Amino acid sequence: MQVINVTIEAIHNNRVTDGLFSVEGLWTCDEGFSIIPGYGDRDRIVATLEVDEGRYDAEGDSYIADLLNVLRGDLVQSWIDE
Repeated sequence: MQVINVTIEAIHNNRVTDGLFSVEGLWTCDEGFSIIPGYGDRDRIVATLEVDEGRYDAEGDSYIADLLNVLRGDLVQSWIDE
């Protein structure tokens, strides 16, 4: 398995927070994630995770949603850190 760093941006809610804590071993920094206030009526969460490159390449955001056990609509975007 080839590992890459993927940064995600998601809507701040309990599903996303619980999902991020469930994959704490994949965090790339000790803090885990940041909460960015004030995107309209909702805050955003930004986190960088170490994930399987093959699955991310094949499935994209659906893989991240499945990994975190969140709804696909909870994810705003994701991108590979190079």
